[in-house]
Amino acid sequence: EMAATLHARNTEFERVMEALGDSEERFRTLVETTSDWIWEVDARGVYTYASPKVQDLLGYAPEEVIGKTPFDFMPPEEAERVGRLFAKIVAARRPFERLENVNLRKDGRRVVIETSGVPVLDHEGVLAGYRGVDRDITERIKAQEKLHYLAYHDELTGLPNRALLIDRLGQTALEAGRRGRRVAVLCLDLDRFKFVNESLGHDTGNALIKGVAQRLLECVRPGDSVARL
Repeated sequence: EMAATLHARNTEFERVMEALGDSEERFRTLVETTSDWIWEVDARGVYTYASPKVQDLLGYAPEEVIGKTPFDFMPPEEAERVGRLFAKIVAARRPFERLENVNLRKDGRRVVIETSGVPVLDHEGVLAGYRGVDRDITERIKAQEKLHYLAYHDELTGLPNRALLIDRLGQTALEAGRRGRRVAVLCLDLDRFKFVNESLGHDTGNALIKGVAQRLLECVRPGDSVARL
């Protein structure tokens, strides 16, 4: 009877260990195949684990990352900014998500990364570190910046458009009112521009507009605005 009990226990133990092994294998496969970089840091912020995807994001092999901190891969001013934020997060032992930060790849190229993490506590409830994920959002940020630029600038000349001019006029008028100063607005038309388009073509007309825009920019002070309505 005792032998049967021991056999049953051993069988159950083997089944548990096999299930644990399967679970670990699924987790390892998930971590290594996801497009995101999975990482762990200790209580000092030092990397103790980095999934292979770090090579895609930063150009470093996992073994080159372990033993360093996230701030070692940031420009100095960004390391200082993110360091202050992370210190507050660690002090409160709270999770964080979608923290944008600029990193430098091994080849020197800048990338924008979105970082999320959760605190890891030991069996006594003491903070042992953080575990999280990094995602490259560089292209998304570039697309957002391009859309914002196009919304406020003339596509042909790159000058501020009507919307941005009105915004700048409002700010300038408020500032002038506070300081008791005046604001000058000069409106210019191109005479016979329609004739240029009709006789020489739209490409020439566009070149003329761009040329005038450039000359106007060369005639004003750095703090002045030239816009195309």
